[in-house]
Amino acid sequence: MKHENISEEALGGAGATAQFMSLKRSVSDEAELGRLRRIVERQYRSNKTLESMLRQAKPNDQIKRVEVRPRGLRAHWTTRPKTQARSTDRFWSGLAQPVVAPLQAPIGFECQSLSGSNCETVGVLVLGLLGADLENVVQSVAEEQRKTRSFRPVFLTDQTDFRSFVVRGYAFEYLRRDGGHTGTSGSDRVRPLLDFYSKKWGFSRTTDRSNTRTLDRDYPPLALVNRHNADMSRACHSDRFAWMAETLRIAMATERYDVAGPLADYLLAWFDRIPSSSQLVAAKGLCRKFLAFGELDVLRRFLFKNYTRVSTDDFLFTLFSTHCTEATNLVQSMTKLPSGKLNSFYISRRIEVAGDAVLSNFLTATEATAPNINFLLANFLAAKGDRELYRMFINRGLARNARAQLRKTPLGGPNVLAGFEFERTPVAKHAPELVSVIMSCHNSGSTIRYAAKSILEQSYRNLELLICDDDPDNPCTEALGSLRSDPRVRLFRSPQSQGTYNIRNNLLQQARGTLVTFQDSDDLAFPDRIENQINYLKENDVAAVCGQWYRVSPSGQFVFSTEHSVARIAVVSLMAPKHIFEQMGPYRSAKFGADTEYYEGLRLRFGAAAVPIMQQPLIFGLASASSLTRRAGMEATEDGYRSAARRVYAAASARERLISWGAAREQSVRALVDADVLVANAGVRTENDL
Repeated sequence: MKHENISEEALGGAGATAQFMSLKRSVSDEAELGRLRRIVERQYRSNKTLESMLRQAKPNDQIKRVEVRPRGLRAHWTTRPKTQARSTDRFWSGLAQPVVAPLQAPIGFECQSLSGSNCETVGVLVLGLLGADLENVVQSVAEEQRKTRSFRPVFLTDQTDFRSFVVRGYAFEYLRRDGGHTGTSGSDRVRPLLDFYSKKWGFSRTTDRSNTRTLDRDYPPLALVNRHNADMSRACHSDRFAWMAETLRIAMATERYDVAGPLADYLLAWFDRIPSSSQLVAAKGLCRKFLAFGELDVLRRFLFKNYTRVSTDDFLFTLFSTHCTEATNLVQSMTKLPSGKLNSFYISRRIEVAGDAVLSNFLTATEATAPNINFLLANFLAAKGDRELYRMFINRGLARNARAQLRKTPLGGPNVLAGFEFERTPVAKHAPELVSVIMSCHNSGSTIRYAAKSILEQSYRNLELLICDDDPDNPCTEALGSLRSDPRVRLFRSPQSQGTYNIRNNLLQQARGTLVTFQDSDDLAFPDRIENQINYLKENDVAAVCGQWYRVSPSGQFVFSTEHSVARIAVVSLMAPKHIFEQMGPYRSAKFGADTEYYEGLRLRFGAAAVPIMQQPLIFGLASASSLTRRAGMEATEDGYRSAARRVYAAASARERLISWGAAREQSVRALVDADVLVANAGVRTENDL
């Protein structure tokens, strides 16, 4: 076994007892030992973590064990055969040899001075914390300890940042991670470890100070960013343009518009020098950025200039056909994608001006080339005014993923959803749990009745509908008519306009149900929506669930996305037990977009698998000029455009989720205030109080 001394000065002058290990690599000779010793000293002087220190070791090194001891501090490196059997230790399966007391740190000086018959040992979980965030938590625990002088803490961490414990002489245990984050205190991975250390240290109690918003080990965006960043050094040396193109793709996928903007500018300036193997990824990322920022002139010039590349990719060809041709004509050569599939997005945008010229495309289409052909035909028949065939093709499309069927679909009125009627659905025989459905309305006199009726006529009848009018100057709840007398309806009003998310926060406190969900005041719920969501929650044992919806224009046109799909996630359909909302806390007091942020926060906290999307439509959503996604300054359109304020909000929210909860949140709040995104919560009152 080799030994190298490390001075106490290298640990910041700490006279504390500390012992830790890392099982990463092996060392081959004395020169390497000297190099690693210097790395240790240099990194501790600059207060870097052990994890970042070890990354500087050579790729073929395998450090088997590193220890730091209080007196005669020294680091140990041992070289062992790679064929040696791995440990069967339950909690430390990655070790090359069994360890009797893994990562044990005896009580430090401060704790010893407070020890006594009345001094209890408290386990403090600080999972997911490091750097300044960890220092703040440890400092707060130290201050509490000095005030009460009745306990000594033992910290449980899954990060290799130990300085905050070492300099104070605090005991700690390192919970080794086998990929991803360890989890929360109640997770299956942490619970047995917590029981083990409770017995080992004799915890009288435990307290969880973990950063729960970064602990999820099943959050795809975070995993994607982590993998990408981990490969940055090697990728940049081999092909920096390929790495930057992939970075732009990830930035757009995670809505980091603050990163995507300058990165896209750089790639556009050097696009001609990007290797052909990376040009397609770069081109698609650039086009998504142009769309999101509303740079349509730049988009057209780019597509024309690179038409050779455009003509080989379905997404780029879709954009070219839509934005580079006259909106008043249907160009037949643009109706088929390079893959041979139908260009459904382009056809749906031209169908009202194309007339019968589009029929030839339908005759040759199949389910394989046009999965949503029924809704395209419904759009064609809506333009023709044929209500019977319109209903028939909608029902054919619904039959693929839903049980609900329409029996009435009038055309020609100001809003087709107001006249849609479903076939009768059997009432659920078993409805033990009360469901609270929250709805806010603002200038919704023409839509609120059918929206509320679609909830009250659900097959699952054990529910309450909480409606809050957010327009004190122009109340719309009178339009409910006879529905106001339904005992399941509870009416509220805002003293001033405050936005749908403040209303949700207020009505969540008023909700009596064990389950909570939402409904917009201009949308039409399928008659079995609530029942299907409850069944999904129970059968799959998940924390929350969202469904899908179809966006429909007032004239009856189904809205397609640039991916040629009709169904998309409906975050408004989010359903979860009330205690989940209580754990998550309130929606952000924003004018728009807080429902998407809340949904992503749920996925981050509980894992993507615990917040699934039902592959089933639950709602017809109205896509009109008065919709929140169409209001000036708040736009979010199906072709990818996001208003400047939405981009600021989305980027700030993503920065919080993907970076940290401390400084990133402060930066986000400042950005949202500057962008005039936030609105004050004014509370609500029942109509009886007015």
